[in-house]
Amino acid sequence: MPKQRSVARRVFTTLVLLFSAVIALVAFALYFTVTGSVESAVLGNVTRDMALAASDLESWLAGKLGALATIQSHIQTLNDQPALIHTLLTSSTQSDPDVAWMYYGTAEYSARNRVVLADGFVRSGGYYMDGSGWTPEPGWDWRKRPWFAQALLGDRAFVSSPYTDAGTGDQVVSISLACRLDGRLLGVLAADVRLASIESILPLRRFTSNASTYLVDRAGAVIARLESGGAAVLGVSAFSASSPLDGMRGYMNSVERTSGFLPKHGLYYASSRVDGTDWLILGLGPIADVGAPVFDFFRALIAISMLALVAAIILAVLESKAISRPVEALKRGALALAAGQLDYRVDLKSGDEFGELADFFNHVAESLSDDMRRMEEQRSEIERYSQTLERAVAERTRKLNEAYTLLRRRNDEIEEEVLMAAAVQRKIIPDEDELPRSPALSFGARYQAMANVGGDLYDAIDLGSGRFAFVVGDVSGHGIPAALVAAMAKVSFRAHALRGWEPSAILAEVNSELCELIGGETYFVSAFLAVLDVSDGSLFYASAGHPPALLRRLDGSVEELETPDGMLLGITEDFPRLQSSTAMSPGDRLVLYTDGIIEARSSSGRFYETAGLSAFLTAQGSQHPAAFVSALLDDVSSFAAGTRQSDDRAVLAVGFKSFLRACSDRHCGPEAIMEQALELAAGGSARDASALLEELRLRHPDDPRVMSALAGIRLKLGDAAGAERLLRTAVRLAPTEPAYAAELSRVLAFKDE
Repeated sequence: MPKQRSVARRVFTTLVLLFSAVIALVAFALYFTVTGSVESAVLGNVTRDMALAASDLESWLAGKLGALATIQSHIQTLNDQPALIHTLLTSSTQSDPDVAWMYYGTAEYSARNRVVLADGFVRSGGYYMDGSGWTPEPGWDWRKRPWFAQALLGDRAFVSSPYTDAGTGDQVVSISLACRLDGRLLGVLAADVRLASIESILPLRRFTSNASTYLVDRAGAVIARLESGGAAVLGVSAFSASSPLDGMRGYMNSVERTSGFLPKHGLYYASSRVDGTDWLILGLGPIADVGAPVFDFFRALIAISMLALVAAIILAVLESKAISRPVEALKRGALALAAGQLDYRVDLKSGDEFGELADFFNHVAESLSDDMRRMEEQRSEIERYSQTLERAVAERTRKLNEAYTLLRRRNDEIEEEVLMAAAVQRKIIPDEDELPRSPALSFGARYQAMANVGGDLYDAIDLGSGRFAFVVGDVSGHGIPAALVAAMAKVSFRAHALRGWEPSAILAEVNSELCELIGGETYFVSAFLAVLDVSDGSLFYASAGHPPALLRRLDGSVEELETPDGMLLGITEDFPRLQSSTAMSPGDRLVLYTDGIIEARSSSGRFYETAGLSAFLTAQGSQHPAAFVSALLDDVSSFAAGTRQSDDRAVLAVGFKSFLRACSDRHCGPEAIMEQALELAAGGSARDASALLEELRLRHPDDPRVMSALAGIRLKLGDAAGAERLLRTAVRLAPTEPAYAAELSRVLAFKDE
């Protein structure tokens, strides 16, 4: 059995460790607090000096910019007197020793008709004037110079990075300013300022005697330097791989002021950006210059901490003895209580917390005796209650399981009905591939239901003889009832449209049928119906309380196809027969839609509205209708992002590609249709010609002439295998006709190549 340590020893050890930890934490806290304060104060002073140096340079640059602004105002006044402007530049250059060059170039330039009016004064379409008298060579376009181009990028003056002037060898910076009058660009005024002047007026500062101060550009190239004792801390670049500031370029250029320590190099640093330029003021110096007070404080703190530790040990000895005695008494009482001696009491009259603990111990012992008696009584009662509760829980669980099974079965039935309704609706509303095919038309159509099923519908119907009917409708309400009414309405629209009636008559007949089917119910239907004749582009349309269709012309303009106010379908038998008409031309787009598009609401509460749809149609309507419809629904979804879709959305877009004279077996034979297809192919519409011949082949499946013509179109479209199959069939149907065999040989030779 391991030997136990006495309570006094454990208390002593604990107190010594506790006091030692407290003293150490206090010492460390004081050290880091004072150290941080001293370091922050020193770095704050260094950063302040960098900010003052930057402020001095900004003031000097402001003076130069003010002089340029004064000359700028004179140029705006003397714009039509270039000689006076040249004189002003010459005098300004001569009067300012900091300026090496002061020059001005107008916005106009021409390489021809160049005339030198004086030294530094050239007319070449516009004017170039140089206050130093420098005259550019022929063909020198001042508008392509960086000082001219950069000044046009903003409203403020542009200050370049330092560079060496090729003419004088001086290191200079360019300051350029755009000159405008009533928003019109007159030209650009610029001045080259000697970098030596900047060094002479810039009070480069050092916080300590061993510190170095640098002026660098954004890339880190050193412009000016003041180093302690000639010792170079930085090379030609402040942010090179060998520099102490390697990797800090982005950080220093992104904030106004920075400061910190570089322990690896034994340096502190501080920087400040020069407003209006890409320059930085940098200060670097030894950490030892700012850390000496901290080190002295730390040595004194260690001595004080050792004295405090000795005092803590003495205090721990005394305190451990005072604590161990009452703890031992409480220990004996706890062992007796654990052994079942509930009548044992601790006699401790210390008057402190240990005395209170002894009283509490005695009270607990008395309570335990009473509790043991009550627990035995309650145990028997709980056993009886648990048996009754188990029977009640079992009965309740059985009833809940029966209810859950019934609800689950009903839910499955409802889900099956919804899925069946959705499948039926998908068959009722055609895909783009299921819409009529015609070389004169192209289609785009999409339907987005708010739930699994919805009440919107659209359709395109080939009426024959070059006439097509387009319809879009919206049933009030949502869900399966609305989908059922939409299905009935679509069947009615198609049945009456195929009779060749006018749009108003079709709507009247559909209204009559819907009144019989849903009259007296809470459902009604809005619809827009249009009939297009592709032989002449005539378009007749009527509305039954539906938003007007939009017609986009080839030039991008959009018209709303307004109609006299029409009554909703399925409300009353008294339906007015009102319709309007217009004409479509090749390149036009007709867009029919439901109110789920224009009533889409953004998170801020705004509606998409007809104006938004018209603007989108103007901008995007020139693309293929299918691509336009997809882009439109994406735009509406983006507009309503963050909100729940509140209505079904349906769009039918019709592109009118070309006039196409009506041709059928009753009016013209296969020869006329094939001739028309060959004309389309010759005009570059091979796919339209193929669609026309495919339709003719359906009516004449055994005509080898149609097969031969269609084979030629397929070969032009790159379908050599399809052309081969058609020609082989034509040869079998007409073996005595050599033209089909010759055409087949040509296709086979083409495939071998």
